[in-house]
Amino acid sequence: METSMNDRVDGIVLKQSDYRDNAVLLQVLTKEYGLISFTAKGARKLTSHNALHIMPYTITELLFDYREGRTLFSLKSSRTRQMFRHLHGSLEAGAAAGVMGEIITKIPETALESDVYDLTADALGLLDSGAKSDLVLAVFLAKMLDSLGVAPQVDCCVVSGDTRVAAISVQDGGFVNEAVARSKGIPLSNVQDLRVFRLINHAGMKDYDVLAQYTDDALSHVRTLSSFLKEYTGLEPASLQFYYSVRAIE
Repeated sequence: METSMNDRVDGIVLKQSDYRDNAVLLQVLTKEYGLISFTAKGARKLTSHNALHIMPYTITELLFDYREGRTLFSLKSSRTRQMFRHLHGSLEAGAAAGVMGEIITKIPETALESDVYDLTADALGLLDSGAKSDLVLAVFLAKMLDSLGVAPQVDCCVVSGDTRVAAISVQDGGFVNEAVARSKGIPLSNVQDLRVFRLINHAGMKDYDVLAQYTDDALSHVRTLSSFLKEYTGLEPASLQFYYSVRAIE
């Protein structure tokens, strides 16, 4: 017999799309249940009480009847906890948030541990405060690769174990020394870039201020980390290309 209970949780609205009869379909990240979907009836009506509280990249309190085993629920009511207004006014910040949202909605559910909720909330908060979008996105990608179990090896050469490294090899899974890099035709990296890449992979969102002291532009690291994502998960977010285009004109 199916059991249900009235539940109230905070969730990060990642995506909203039109549904039938003036309703919308929401994809929401929660700490308690991971990624779940809601239908919000009448949310596209001018008189809707929920419309303002379920905008993308909003942390909102959701009231619904939880039924074990289901992933689609009917939203009863919602209340804004935190609205990241800058993400709706800044094309670059919004594009970065879009990349994070797409990744979360496409990775396996087993990778959506409770700390992914905190990671995403912290990342959105940084973007909302005007932080460098490329650095925030780089840290987010590094943490998601770790959650997926495919984090780059950044403490030594992944082939030889040598601590003297000279390049990054996506195919090999991380840092390689000069001999390996030259034998495989991999371009050498400068010491500072390798140092920042290592820091990004060991840091968290709460270390943003420290990381920002070491780099003014982390876009190359976003590209490298997204290459790891594609190589080891097959995921190539379409929103990344939009983000790159926005960065090119900003």
